[in-house]
Amino acid sequence: SPARLILGVLLVTAVLSMWMSNTATAVMMCTLIGPLCFSLDKSSGLRKALLIAVPVGANVGGIGTPIGTPPNAIAFGALKAAGVEIDFLGWMLFAIPLVLALLLVSWAAILFFYSFSDEDRERSKGLDMPPPERGGLAAVITALTFCATVLLWVTSPWTGLPIAAAALVPLMVFTASGIMSRNDINTLEWDILLLIAGGLALGQGMEATGLAAWMVDQIPLAGLPALAVILVIASMTLVMSTLMSNTATANLLMPIALGLAGIASGAS
Repeated sequence: SPARLILGVLLVTAVLSMWMSNTATAVMMCTLIGPLCFSLDKSSGLRKALLIAVPVGANVGGIGTPIGTPPNAIAFGALKAAGVEIDFLGWMLFAIPLVLALLLVSWAAILFFYSFSDEDRERSKGLDMPPPERGGLAAVITALTFCATVLLWVTSPWTGLPIAAAALVPLMVFTASGIMSRNDINTLEWDILLLIAGGLALGQGMEATGLAAWMVDQIPLAGLPALAVILVIASMTLVMSTLMSNTATANLLMPIALGLAGIASGAS
């Protein structure tokens, strides 16, 4: 049915975006659902719902792991620099229930806003497409490397292996096996990586110079309960990220949030 098809797209997109770039996940999923979408009329509710489900699933799924989206990496690094120890698995235990809840809410919202015709219900059963070709040795190596990397990330609290070191495993395997070339590495999103590093440096600079503490003092939140502080910082993040990059928003607000967390803990 259209409802179950949309749920499947949401879930698959969310799971993939937990381990790879949200942008790459969205591009790949749009390619996968393209034949079905192009077979539907432009006014089709199912076509619109499927296309909306891809970015929604990618954004929500990115919350699930520290590497799912750049703001997560910024928060993960800032917390570690501030002395707050949180491991890869600990992040997932907190974030996965939130991801599941948001996916269900998103699914219900999409079903509420879009209606489906009889043609949509018929098309949702699938298209007559040739079976996919086998990926060969490169696909096997990629799948095994993916599983090994995820296992190293999740078990980092017990193995003691830093998650940054585990992240080098795919790079070494793919370059050594020829799956990735120099040109592929040059096309990586280096600007995003620089933004993450710059955000961590900005946070440490604001903390070291006392700027973050001064900015926190200008916000009249002292004495308020922790929940009120959380709502304020969440509202600020929501408004700013609507108008600018999520990564830039995390860079600017993370040092302030850490300071507000100190106020909240003192008030509570």
